[in-house]
Amino acid sequence: MKILKRGIAQITDATIGYGIVAIILVSVLIPLSQWAAEAYRLNIAAGQANTVQKAVNHYIADQHAVIAARSSVSSGYTLTVPMLITAGYLPAGFASTTPYTATYRTLIFQPVPNRLHSMTFMSGGTPLSLSQARKLANSIGAAGGYIENGVAKGALGSWQENLSAFGGYNPGDGSVVIAGFYANGARVNDYLYRHAVAGYPELNTMGTALNMGGNDITTVRDVNARNGYFSESVQSGGAITANKDLTANGMLRGSHDLVLGGVVKLQQVNTAGASCDTWGAISRDNAGAILSCQSGIWHGGDPLAVIQVLDTTLTNMTDIIRPHIPSLFTHQAARLSCQKRWVPGGRAETPGRWQGTSVIRW
Repeated sequence: MKILKRGIAQITDATIGYGIVAIILVSVLIPLSQWAAEAYRLNIAAGQANTVQKAVNHYIADQHAVIAARSSVSSGYTLTVPMLITAGYLPAGFASTTPYTATYRTLIFQPVPNRLHSMTFMSGGTPLSLSQARKLANSIGAAGGYIENGVAKGALGSWQENLSAFGGYNPGDGSVVIAGFYANGARVNDYLYRHAVAGYPELNTMGTALNMGGNDITTVRDVNARNGYFSESVQSGGAITANKDLTANGMLRGSHDLVLGGVVKLQQVNTAGASCDTWGAISRDNAGAILSCQSGIWHGGDPLAVIQVLDTTLTNMTDIIRPHIPSLFTHQAARLSCQKRWVPGGRAETPGRWQGTSVIRW
């Protein structure tokens, strides 16, 4: 009998233990799992809402002129998810309803000329309590809000908007909204817009130097600049026009003719009869006379004679030159330039001699 009683007591204790576990499951774990599922759904809904609002913002920025022409202080422009998909701002197949089956509807009004004011409403679907609406608005962020007593209120009291600004449209308390904050027809931020916004060129204007990090800029039509600095070459498929001086610190090369509308001013001065290294080169002498490099010698426009004097024992150059150019010694303007060197004899009986090239200009 005692053994039977002890067995019954053990069964009773186990039953009580199982009951306690069941109570814990019902009162703690099940609500916790439900809370986790709801939090997950809120997170998904907030992410989807932000994606829609981002598309709305881009659409308004790109289509500002169209929206401004079709809206006023009393007449709104309506934008929906299917419209955003058709225009390419959302991918095909993007859901047009929230996880709570509410439908997105953006209303855009123009309270003052060229200034747009928008709000995205999540209307219909599963009704949300104010507590749920606040949580979803908080998850969306600063632009998120909810409707209470006919007024749109921002998350954590960050803003408040009377629905009369949107034609009095009111999907009901507990509906979640997203406010579009625009100033003078465009969002105020530091981003550079890819497209023009009518009347606001500053949205396409850089406020600092643009560093491309070594990457290219291609398909440019016109470049208007004050100065240009290039570490390597500059190539052009058309004409290059300089309204002022064109300075080159290196060689200025061309594969065609050089045509000038003015004069050529040669700065480098050379001496007739001196050696030169580029045949056909043009220069001038100290008096301004044109020189040309011929056979390695700078030649002027005057008559020129070149006499090779090799291994001659004559020491008087006049005796060498006179037979070749007799008039040299009767012309008052004669000038003589000799390139020669004295080569002393190797032995006492061998006299010295002139060797080199004599250039005579007169």
